[in-house]
Amino acid sequence: MSTTIKRTLIANRGEIAFRISKTLKKMKIQSVGLCIPDERQSAFLNLCDNVVVFKQNELAAYLNIPEIIRIALDSKCDSIHPGYGFI
Repeated sequence: MSTTIKRTLIANRGEIAFRISKTLKKMKIQSVGLCIPDERQSAFLNLCDNVVVFKQNELAAYLNIPEIIRIALDSKCDSIHPGYGFI
């Protein structure tokens, strides 16, 4: 039995998130990007199909594993790509 990934939460930011979303798009997998309120206009979000804004406006939000998992579940993601460095 094979599992097909349909939607992935990108639990990172910046250049790595941009590269992940670009690859997901090529693979026809929907992407959900994360950002803090001050990053809403960041280029790394442009390729994401959906964007979720953390409530807290601190980079520490990217380390809040329970919140990231909650966002993934609420966004109906079937996978989470951690990028590198944060999780």
